[in-house]
Amino acid sequence: MRPQPDARYNARIHRNMTAEELLRTHIEDKQPSANLEHLLDSATERQVLYRLIAKEPPRLYRKLLLRLLDKEISFRMALWEGSIAGDEESAEGVFHCAYLLSRCGEPADAREIWKAQYLNQDVGELEVGYFIGAGAPETLAFLASASDETAQEVAEYIRSSLNHPNAGEWLTDWEASRHAALASNI
Repeated sequence: MRPQPDARYNARIHRNMTAEELLRTHIEDKQPSANLEHLLDSATERQVLYRLIAKEPPRLYRKLLLRLLDKEISFRMALWEGSIAGDEESAEGVFHCAYLLSRCGEPADAREIWKAQYLNQDVGELEVGYFIGAGAPETLAFLASASDETAQEVAEYIRSSLNHPNAGEWLTDWEASRHAALASNI
C-alpha cells in the first residue's frame, strides 16, 4: 500500500499551482485550498480569477462568486473610504463578479447582487441586467415569493427598468458590453 502524502506535501504542491489549477482543484474537491483563499484577498488575483471563470460556465463557480462578491464590496468600500489604494482594473472587480454571478442563472442571486446597488458614488447604480441573469420572469417570481423588503426593492427596480420602451435592445447591448469588458482582459 502506498503511503498517503501528508498535509505539508499537499500544501507545497498547492503553493506551486497556478490560479487556473487552483480553480480546477476547487471544482473537483468542492473546497477551496488555502492558496485559493489567499488569492481571494488580492484585488489583482481576483481579476485573474474572473478572466479564468469567464472561460467556463460560471455556474461551476457560483459559491465562489458569492464569496468574491462580498470581497469586492468590502474592497470598493475601502477604496471609497481611502483606507486602501487600487487601480482602474481592480476597481472593476465588483462589476465583473456581479456579471459572472448573474450568468449563473440563479434568481436568488439578484438579492446578493443588490448588496452592491447604491454602494457608493464610485459604483453608482448597477444596471438591471445584473439582476435578471436567470430571466426577468423567473427572478420576479422568486422575489414575489419572498416577503422581505430587499426582495421587494429589487423587484420594483427590475419592473421599472424593464418598463422602458427600448429595454430589450438596451439589455442586448449591455450584455455584449459587459462580456466585452471582461473578455478584453482574457
